[in-house]
Amino acid sequence: MRTAVFTIASRNYFAFVRTLMKSLEKTNPQWDRFVGVADEIGEEFEKLPKNFNYISLKEMNLPESEKMIFRYTILEFNTAIKPFVFKLLFNKMGYDRVIYLDPDIYVYEPLTEIEKAFDRGNNIILTPHLTGLWHDIWLPNEE
Repeated sequence: MRTAVFTIASRNYFAFVRTLMKSLEKTNPQWDRFVGVADEIGEEFEKLPKNFNYISLKEMNLPESEKMIFRYTILEFNTAIKPFVFKLLFNKMGYDRVIYLDPDIYVYEPLTEIEKAFDRGNNIILTPHLTGLWHDIWLPNEE
C-alpha cells in the first residue's frame, strides 16, 4: 500500500513545515511526504534542501483559483485547498492512503495506530484536536 502524508502551508509557515517533515522522516520514513503550498513557489524555496515534494497551486487544479485567493483570508485559503490536494494524491498520483497533518505538529514516534486503522479497512480516520476539557484563562472552546 502506497501512503502519502501531506501538510498545507504558506511561506510564512515553512519553519513549521520543515520541522514536521523532519519528524516524519525519522518516525515514518516509508511514507512519501508532500507540502501543498498556498503561495507561489519561488526560487528561494526551490534552492533549499528538502525531504519532501512540493505541490503547487497549479498542480492542485483549483476551480477559479484567482477568485478563491481573493475571497479567502490566507488561513481560510490554506484550509480550502485541502480537498484538492487529497484528490491529486489519490486520483492523479495513485496513493492508496493519504494522511493530512497540520504543519505545526511534531511527530515523536511512528503513527502505527493510523496504519492499523487503515489495515482494518477504515477509509477515513479523524483525530480530534482536543480529547478532554480545556481549562485555562483564555477560555477556548471547540466551536
